[in-house]
Amino acid sequence: MRLKSAVFLIWCYVVLCPFAAQAQDQKKADSLTQILKSNIKQGEDLLKLYNDLAYNETDIDLSIAYAEELIRRSTKQNNNIYLYRGYRQLGENYIIKGRVYDAYVSFMECENAAIKADYLKGQGLAAISIANACSQYYDFVNADYYFEKGISLLRSTKDVFNLGIALYNAGNSYLNNNKLDRASFYFDEAEEIFEKEDHEIGIVVINGNRGKILALEGRNEEAREKLYEAIRLLTESGYGYATAEYQAVLAKLYLNENNLTLARKFADESLNFARAEDQKKNIAEASLVLAQIEEKEGNAEAAGNYQQVYDDYQLQLAAWRNDSMDFFQNMRTEKVVMESAIESQQRLIWMSIIGAFLVIVLSVVLYRRFIFVKKTNKIIAEERDRSDNLLLNILPEETAEELKASGHVQAKKFNSVTVLFTDFLGFTHYADNLPPEDLVKAVDFYFSNFDRIIEKYGLEKIKTVGDAYMCAGGLPYPTLDHPKMVVLAALEILEFVEQSKQGNDLDLTKFNVRIGINTGPVVAGVVGTKKFAYDIWGDTVNIASRMETNSDPGKINISDNTYEIIKPDFDCEYRGEIAVKNKGMMKMYYVNSAIETKTKKLLNRLKRRKVTSSKS
Repeated sequence: MRLKSAVFLIWCYVVLCPFAAQAQDQKKADSLTQILKSNIKQGEDLLKLYNDLAYNETDIDLSIAYAEELIRRSTKQNNNIYLYRGYRQLGENYIIKGRVYDAYVSFMECENAAIKADYLKGQGLAAISIANACSQYYDFVNADYYFEKGISLLRSTKDVFNLGIALYNAGNSYLNNNKLDRASFYFDEAEEIFEKEDHEIGIVVINGNRGKILALEGRNEEAREKLYEAIRLLTESGYGYATAEYQAVLAKLYLNENNLTLARKFADESLNFARAEDQKKNIAEASLVLAQIEEKEGNAEAAGNYQQVYDDYQLQLAAWRNDSMDFFQNMRTEKVVMESAIESQQRLIWMSIIGAFLVIVLSVVLYRRFIFVKKTNKIIAEERDRSDNLLLNILPEETAEELKASGHVQAKKFNSVTVLFTDFLGFTHYADNLPPEDLVKAVDFYFSNFDRIIEKYGLEKIKTVGDAYMCAGGLPYPTLDHPKMVVLAALEILEFVEQSKQGNDLDLTKFNVRIGINTGPVVAGVVGTKKFAYDIWGDTVNIASRMETNSDPGKINISDNTYEIIKPDFDCEYRGEIAVKNKGMMKMYYVNSAIETKTKKLLNRLKRRKVTSSKS
């Protein structure tokens, strides 16, 4: 295995798996300690010495002390580059110690120092570190924001290696959030980079994560094939400790098939590796599988012990998420009440037989109250979730949270948003001649699939008016790739409409669709007081509508604004300047197709390696 592949795996697990070990070198740390004692280093040379000590020291507490001294001295010398490095070392040590809040604060300071130093690569890496800390504790809103920010910064630095790592971590975050299409999208780009850089281990772990995706999709045989291959390759390369999460997934697959022997085998192996590397998330996942196995085999005490490990980890996650802190605080309060009641019962039992009777009565009352409170909390939580889900079907998540918090929504301006309009050719004719139920059934069929497509590309549905469908990219959370995502969604909409004409099993009306797209600033907000509606306004919206009006059936017509952004990635056809109502002459382009990237070679490479291994 080449050295840079080994470096990749170590770096990846430091950032991606908060409880993995750093790539320290204690022998080097010991030699550096002797240099420190000699007092021969001064100024920036001394800062570099503390940075190297913090990185190489295997004693995490001592490494933290070196990082803190580096921060103190860098602050005093006003050296923002080494201040950035000190906070980054400190944050990574805190991650290993499980002090996630302290790590988050350190990474924020790390980002601030990189900004002051005008160090774009450092800003990008700090943002990715913040995103990973959030993702590990399921704060996916902030994780998505910082991943987008970090990836954008790393693209501008042309640091291909770290960009590949960032894309991989973003894909893993979307996988943890069960957004499988987005996860695959990021894994594809990361894999392309790793192939160009010949980072074989990076390709292996991406393939292993694709096995996790297949398992979530219920494609068990395909999932097993990829997971076994990833475990084999990692183990052969000397990175067996990195297989814990894949073994846990295999254990779950076999448990679901009631193959308890293989389920226990892989769960035990996963737990052993996870404990050796203090990988808390994998410890919890493996413990949960073992708890379920013990329960099936009738070992209640062992099942309870494993379940407790998993429950404790879930409590740690909940503490990180503000919206769950009140719930778990109530759980802890109830636990204290129950423990106090049990102690009181024990004291009364020793007092007298009469006291024992009173304790039993008290226990029954407390138990019934506990059951009542538990059921009540469950009902309240279900009703709250039902209301929240209903609101999220009407408004974007950020807007819904603002409405719940303050009772109103502040209008916001977005400097760059891409707006898409579609309509069906000859819809008025169909509306006049079709039975109402057939017309509504056909429109619902098409629009439901449009909803599925735009969700895949992270876009926001705005509204439908008759046969017109309107969506936008770049809001409510600003992103950099929204023009590309909107055009990709438009191409998939065209493909879906054409396929529907060929094989329409429901015998629905076959429509021809035309699409218009424009990019620019908009104002977004909520109108109404009873039936809320999230809408956008501005000249950008009007031009997008004009683009659709001037399009042809089966075509995507885009403005010059959008074309200038997406032209490197798409094959476009210039239409010339066309007269637009109330706008004069405007340049327009048809989008023909996306420019294809080269075909992935991973499966062939893995097959060649397998054949070579069997021959040897």
